[in-house]
Amino acid sequence: MKNRAVLVVMFGMTRACLATSFPPFAGACAVLDRIAAATASRPETQATALEVLERVALGRTAEIAAGAEVQIGLAAGQLQRKEFQASTSRACAFRAIGKTAPPEAVDFLSKLKRAVIGPDGSLEMWRAAQIARNDVQLRRIADPQLKTEFLESLITRTETRDSLLAWAVDKLCDSGAIRSLPEIRQAIRRRLNGKRDEEDIRFCEGKIQVISSNPDRIKALSSVLRTESTPEYDRLQRWSIYQLADEGNATADAELRRFAAEIGRVPASSPQRLRLAFLKQLIETMLATRPR
Repeated sequence: MKNRAVLVVMFGMTRACLATSFPPFAGACAVLDRIAAATASRPETQATALEVLERVALGRTAEIAAGAEVQIGLAAGQLQRKEFQASTSRACAFRAIGKTAPPEAVDFLSKLKRAVIGPDGSLEMWRAAQIARNDVQLRRIADPQLKTEFLESLITRTETRDSLLAWAVDKLCDSGAIRSLPEIRQAIRRRLNGKRDEEDIRFCEGKIQVISSNPDRIKALSSVLRTESTPEYDRLQRWSIYQLADEGNATADAELRRFAAEIGRVPASSPQRLRLAFLKQLIETMLATRPR
């Protein structure tokens, strides 16, 4: 079977540590990502959505206009919750802005100064803003080859341990850029992390293998979402879930629900059920936190 063949190709990938609880702020970040997605699917609320994301990113949720949340499909006062004021959520808001492409997003990110962000000792928010600035530029490039060249230029000139480098590498791997593998391997190995670098290279190679397995991206991503998989595929399956969620359409959502349902049918006493429970929770939370 083709789906099993993809798993065989991926055999031997090193297992990433599987979280035993849901990632902190994942729910808040999922909401912010869906606000960004709504800027494309609901042009009539685009300006409101961007303004809301900017307020969250800058830590000014109290300034969100009355009725704005409801207008973009959220509950009134939802973004006033404490979790949306945390630095991690604010970083997610910057990243969410980068996932949009209107001129207003480009203008906001290009003019942003570090001082406006406020206290940011770990530079988490500032680094997220830099990634967002490049992401929005990337999304405004129509030609796939020019997109690849843009990302390759980043990984050859960006600081070795900069989060922007990791983002650019991920974007190349996620797009199935097999011709960029020499540059990707070189960029990852510049980090001098030894075994971890080799694991990340294999992970990238695995992602490219999956994307190349079917011209239909959703079918390709779904091919690894099988309950008979072994622990070596935990990292790849989590990646596939996030990628499908980013697609934000009914077909991708149907695949996520299908996999969650399959996990639910695994016998409760099975070690496989325990291992896959986190993925089921991840899917259900992502789907539940989307704006309506």
